[in-house]
Amino acid sequence: MASIAITPLMIFRKWNSTLDKLLILFYRNKNIIMNYKSNIFKYIIISICLFFSIGCHFNSTYDNLEKDRKSAEVITNKFYSLLKDRNYTATYQLFSEQFFAATDTQKLNNIYEVTYEKLGPIDSISLEKWQTQDIRGTDSRTDYAFLYKVKHKNYNSEESIVLTKENGAIKIIGYHVNSDGFFQPEKKDAIK
Repeated sequence: MASIAITPLMIFRKWNSTLDKLLILFYRNKNIIMNYKSNIFKYIIISICLFFSIGCHFNSTYDNLEKDRKSAEVITNKFYSLLKDRNYTATYQLFSEQFFAATDTQKLNNIYEVTYEKLGPIDSISLEKWQTQDIRGTDSRTDYAFLYKVKHKNYNSEESIVLTKENGAIKIIGYHVNSDGFFQPEKKDAIK
């Protein structure tokens, strides 16, 4: 069985002969100072073509699509369901490796515990604001940001969750809890 190997040199020679033909078409006038057979001129043309073909990025941006919100809310709803059940280790699968590069599971678990001790169990959750951005093209990515008002037994909180799509799966890359309850003295009936 015969096989043919195409090398970069073969491609360059083919491209070079094609370039010669194009240059002959454009520069038939003998009064042009630049010689179309000049290697320097060929390399300049090749460099310019390569520069523009490598440097191009074609993207389309779609902001705040309802379908993006719904697909990310599946993750946030699962996250809050696991928090309500105090199944903290099960939430780790919802987070990106990018998140754990900055915050390890022990620190995340401490955030969960302190939030539960200071603010109390979660009573209700309501979505206040959301934003999505879907970039399609050569630099594809999808990002999501949600702001929730969370009613706990002792104090309320505002919680923001930032997500991104990694390898087709939506993962949490940021989780922030803001509440005045963290700075209040503990209530006598605080949950332990």
